[in-house]
Amino acid sequence: MALADLETASQFLKAAEVALQTGEREAVYALLAPDIEWITPQRTLQGIDGIKDELTWGKPSESSMWSSRRPTEWNTVMAASAATCTRSTA
Repeated sequence: MALADLETASQFLKAAEVALQTGEREAVYALLAPDIEWITPQRTLQGIDGIKDELTWGKPSESSMWSSRRPTEWNTVMAASAATCTRSTA
């Protein structure tokens, strides 16, 4: 993974943390590719509008996805996800 990808993933993790704490999600959306496909166990969301309209956000303590992983494991998963679905800066 390129250094730029790791930096973008780090930005995504920080933005996601703020979004979960405050409900302010625009910084997360700004890092996603316009044609993102977000796959969840329940459904697949298409594009930024699909995520804005349909993605269910929760606090880490309310989500089994968050609570079932150790912090370092979760950071690895999110970094890989962020690197594959964020906007290219090149």
